[in-house]
Amino acid sequence: MKKTHKTSMFACALIILSAALGFSSCQKEAKSPLMGNENATTLSNAGATTKHDQPKLKQHFKVSITTWYRVSPTAPLPVVVNGITYVSLANLVVGGDGNASAIGNIKSYANTLAYSTDVKAPPAGAIGAPVNEIPGYPILGGPLPLIQPGDFDGLPAILAEFNVPANILGNVINLVLYNHKGDALFLSNIPGTGTSTPISPTVGGYTNETLVLGGAGKFIHAAGKLQNTGQFSFIAPYDGQDNYDGWITF
Repeated sequence: MKKTHKTSMFACALIILSAALGFSSCQKEAKSPLMGNENATTLSNAGATTKHDQPKLKQHFKVSITTWYRVSPTAPLPVVVNGITYVSLANLVVGGDGNASAIGNIKSYANTLAYSTDVKAPPAGAIGAPVNEIPGYPILGGPLPLIQPGDFDGLPAILAEFNVPANILGNVINLVLYNHKGDALFLSNIPGTGTSTPISPTVGGYTNETLVLGGAGKFIHAAGKLQNTGQFSFIAPYDGQDNYDGWITF
């Protein structure tokens, strides 16, 4: 019988949400070689030179997603952030449906890892975790918000269709959004940019900045930067909201 990390079941699910979804303001900034508009634009221009012989102009870009989440407790493994060693608590994996500029109706999947100074301590922060790791997370047989049978059955085919990488230029690809016409975008939350704020006793809000780092179909050379805002329920793992607003080139 597989042993599970009991500290991180439903009670842990509730306390990690503000950190894992919001990239809490107490998070220490992790190293990232692509952190701002200048480098993102450079990536876009390089791709545009290959395909279009001239850089594409920036375009306004918006995304609105209705989300649901699941929690996957982890064994207490070391997590090193800016040279400081923490311990992992749980992955928060998020699915959603919505719409986006220049894409239309979309589906999305995202992944983050909450960590702390100790398995019994509140989360100290969260980092992006590769979205392509989600299919390997176990089904433990517990109630929501733990992963349930069938939750991610279709994800391996999506990851294979769009060839979703674990990282690009050292930035973890922790979110993929896509349509059913062969288009996809790869997103990476920027460490150290997030805040989390309670909206009510049962609802939390969050913000963070996100990079667009390529994709598939017409977005294969996409680049951009988005501001992410959203909210989620502490007590019900569904009916959350994720919104992105910013610029993109493709």
